[in-house]
Amino acid sequence: MKRRLGAIAIVLMALTALAAVLSYVFPPEKNGGNPSATSETPTSPAFPDSKQASSASPHPQSPDQSVPPTQDSTTNRLAKKTLPAAAPRRTIADVLEGVDLSKPGERERVVAEMRQLEEGRKSQAEKIAREKGWPIRVETPNGSVREIADLDESGNPVYFITHNANAAVSTAANIVQVSPYSLSGLNMILGQWDGGSSRSTHQEFGGRVSVKDGTAAIDHATHVGGTMIAAGITAAAKGMAPSARIDSYDWTSDKTEMTAAAAATATDTNRILISNHSYGYVAGWVYVNGGSPYRVYEWYGNGTTTNSAESDFGMYNTYAKDSDALAFSSPYYLMFRSAGNDRWDNPSDGQAVGLSANATSVVTYDRSIHPAGDNSYRGGYETISYDALAKNVITIGSVSDAVSGTNRSAAMANLSSFSSTGPTDDGRIKPDVVANG
Repeated sequence: MKRRLGAIAIVLMALTALAAVLSYVFPPEKNGGNPSATSETPTSPAFPDSKQASSASPHPQSPDQSVPPTQDSTTNRLAKKTLPAAAPRRTIADVLEGVDLSKPGERERVVAEMRQLEEGRKSQAEKIAREKGWPIRVETPNGSVREIADLDESGNPVYFITHNANAAVSTAANIVQVSPYSLSGLNMILGQWDGGSSRSTHQEFGGRVSVKDGTAAIDHATHVGGTMIAAGITAAAKGMAPSARIDSYDWTSDKTEMTAAAAATATDTNRILISNHSYGYVAGWVYVNGGSPYRVYEWYGNGTTTNSAESDFGMYNTYAKDSDALAFSSPYYLMFRSAGNDRWDNPSDGQAVGLSANATSVVTYDRSIHPAGDNSYRGGYETISYDALAKNVITIGSVSDAVSGTNRSAAMANLSSFSSTGPTDDGRIKPDVVANG
């Protein structure tokens, strides 16, 4: 596959899930107060012009706004552009403010309001898309899926996009599957949100996949689901938690469904403790290889010149804040999100590109006058965006296989050329961990 969309959020899920179900070790505190912000450490030499880096707190942090970015001294580009002020709209974080999902009726009330909010956003986005001739959903030959989800403050389309995943021995999950640990995910329910559902009839699932919202199966979700729980009927396909179950959803109204399903107390054993999200939102340049007129890439960032940049890279925005609010309200639930693969998106001189989302015209790309490729943006650093920047999710980056011969070898793990990297605008380190992709 030319575009190896590496996002391997599921590769560490089995280990965390199995440990969680055994003991609920170190449950996150929820006392109604606002946890302290992350502590700061001296600037890392790897990011000479970034803010100070810091480690994330082990307990959920209440969502807040990030430090505004400034001039990027290494490239003399404006790292961000301030968007025109817009009237604030009600967010998921607003709905979840101060709620206690363990109280009878509270979860149902919140879920009903969130569903109305998310469905309203998508309905409006689809309406505008039809009026303007924008695509609503695109499935490409290489398995990638894009689907309109929202409109931003300026009325521009916001699209979901899948991130492909690959399994491997590198994570050492095979070690804990055998004695003396013998961890298999038995009696665990894992949540999976994707561009469609996993194929529940696949031989590797053996009836352990429940499609919760009636959506059609897609190859991408089935592939990811296999990496999570495949039984190993074909030995090479064995998943990380081969006895676990999956509740499978598509990404429409994902935060509403997550809030309805998430474990909020230690006794919520019939709810989801962890979930996988091998998708994100389109940011920066995106590979299209189609459209009318034809274009290879489209630009979703701000401006159209060499001083232009993608404002959502590194920025703690409303989407990240919503994820943190969800995590804070459900302290026994943990989301795993792919870092993304934006460093792969780099137009070449002479290619036809659109300089805006769903552009009605194209230009011939020239790196001397047009926005640089995503891997040139701060040398490829600060290319993670949206929900993957939340403080209380586990964001997974991609590295090469940590294998030498038949043995695990961490020294063989090198950063994948496509994998998005941090830090965040407010100085936090992302991704949180890496695995093979």
